[in-house]
Amino acid sequence: MENKTLRRKEKQGDRIKAPLVALFGFLSFVSMFLYSENSPFYATNPWSGPNYFMTVGKGIVHGLVPYKDLFEQKGPVLYFLHALAYLVTGNNFYGVYLLESLSLLTSLCLFYKIARYFLTERFAFFASLFLPALILGASSLCANTAWFVTGDSAEEFAFPAILYLIYVVIRKTKENRFRFSTLDLFTFGLITGLLFWTKYTMIGAYVGFYVYWAARLLLKKDLRHFVRGLVVIALGFFVATLPILLYFLLNNGLNALFNVYFWVNLTTYGSSKTFLGHLHQIAQQLLNGFRAYPFLFLLAAAEVYYIVKNLRRKSNQVQIGLIATAFAFATIFALADGQPWIYYFLILVPFFSLGWIASFEWLEPFFKGKNKLSMMTALASIFLAILFPFLVNNNLLDSKLFVQTNKTPQLTFAKLIDRVPHATLLSYGVQDVGFYMAADVLPTSPYFAQNNIAYKNYPALNDGQSAVISDKKVDFVVTDAKALVKSNQLINPKSRVPEYLALNYQLVASQTDSRNQETYFLYENKKLTEK
Repeated sequence: MENKTLRRKEKQGDRIKAPLVALFGFLSFVSMFLYSENSPFYATNPWSGPNYFMTVGKGIVHGLVPYKDLFEQKGPVLYFLHALAYLVTGNNFYGVYLLESLSLLTSLCLFYKIARYFLTERFAFFASLFLPALILGASSLCANTAWFVTGDSAEEFAFPAILYLIYVVIRKTKENRFRFSTLDLFTFGLITGLLFWTKYTMIGAYVGFYVYWAARLLLKKDLRHFVRGLVVIALGFFVATLPILLYFLLNNGLNALFNVYFWVNLTTYGSSKTFLGHLHQIAQQLLNGFRAYPFLFLLAAAEVYYIVKNLRRKSNQVQIGLIATAFAFATIFALADGQPWIYYFLILVPFFSLGWIASFEWLEPFFKGKNKLSMMTALASIFLAILFPFLVNNNLLDSKLFVQTNKTPQLTFAKLIDRVPHATLLSYGVQDVGFYMAADVLPTSPYFAQNNIAYKNYPALNDGQSAVISDKKVDFVVTDAKALVKSNQLINPKSRVPEYLALNYQLVASQTDSRNQETYFLYENKKLTEK
């Protein structure tokens, strides 16, 4: 009876009061409004990733099937999220902004609940106020590009999932219980499934947890709880997976799903490195990250300080073991392919945020007995948390305050494309950077834009685009100078225009994008001018 009463009190103490949730919600929506280039504060998001996701998401709503009708390599859950965003706000990124804000709100609430296990309510509040700045802008202090980039990476949406794992681990170990409930394990399996079908390299933290959890139970010869837990985790994963497989099965896209999401991803980015070579590569990338972002190193140092300080207690040993293993596997999964993309570090930030809590835990004793200043301190902290995005935010230069939104290449070309009823478009040799969205056009070819794949690894991509142009299947072609130079089928070295493009299409516009200094060209099918 006493145990049930104690657990009931713990659950009540774990709840966040409605006014605090409202404040976190306000902070989340304001922070994302200023940082994310998906918000109405920006004309559009120029990053290729979000444009790919939105093009595929929009395609789903209009009956196109990912991988089969639209070649892209992320997981289907990400595309379904963007289909939802398109249904909510239409042909723009505002729906993504709403999803990002809700994701950040969830992260803030989870972070606050984690902080409450280490800090007083007041200090947990102060630490949480600056989490958006830590996630979205702190890396801008050290480099021109933050790991958040312009918003809408797959890693960004994984942030709450990783924080949830850390929260449950800390809650259980603080209660001196290693046994995880059926609901905990089912939720872990469900989240693992969602992460797996978003971007399978993001499941590393959960894999690390499973390894530690399984090893501990097996060493204790607790086979009953191990088998039961394994079944429950598998059930959660199955619940996340079944609707996805049914969607592709009913749309005759199951083969395309496995071919692109697994086979193409695993074979076109391969490496000849040995196991030790991969480990060295991962360690090197992590060290490079610390060098590029010293703030990360400071947070890691604070976390190491906490570990050394608290390692003696048995419950802390389990907690530290679980989180350290989860971090190690998250790092391996995220950095194993050797690609130097900065946003890969975003999925590790939940672990580094524990160093943020450790910093406040170190500061807290210096402020004891100063409760009279709590209201003034709270108001000042809220003001600083809102002010921070204006002070440390490289994305502001792309906002409507600094960029003439009606003069981007995307909108200039869209006006020309709109003159042709039901026009079709191909992004030839370049990534999807928003021309489909600006013109409100759906791709008619699976290979609708250039992916980061070398020709020798997947020739079907470039050959497919060339065939579309040779057969005059689209009304307009968008390309850039780099794509034209790369082509090996030229009329002459001076023109740098592929023969099949020059024969079938004519240049009607060109413009340099002030945001990335790329010059884009719009070609029109000669059949349109002959009519």
